[in-house]
Amino acid sequence: MGISSACAEAPVPLGNHSLAGEAAGRGAGMTLTIEDSGRNIEVATGDVINVELLTQGGTGYEWHAEALENEHLKLLGHETLAGSPKGLLGGRIIEKWSFKALAPGDAMLGLSYYRSWEGSGKKLNEFKVRLHIK
Repeated sequence: MGISSACAEAPVPLGNHSLAGEAAGRGAGMTLTIEDSGRNIEVATGDVINVELLTQGGTGYEWHAEALENEHLKLLGHETLAGSPKGLLGGRIIEKWSFKALAPGDAMLGLSYYRSWEGSGKKLNEFKVRLHIK
């Protein structure tokens, strides 16, 4: 399913829970993963949206915020969490992005997975959701 066709679907109301499990970390909210990419999601003004995406350590690839509509969303933070046992070089890493819904309206939230020295033209993956902020 492509991003454009998915964004034509009705919003999925999430309230203060997650499609991928309970939110952790920055405030009450929801946690989205790569499986949620392409969805329309309904949130309330003030909600915190956490996005957790896997990265392969040692490859140079990272997630970069590409589509962020600032009048509706605020980036609260970005952190890297261990996804593999300590001491495992080149293991999986979880990048966690936290955003706050600022004002009612529709907003696209998008991240792309690429090496910073190669640029977004050589991205390997992307994460995009359309937020309907109430």
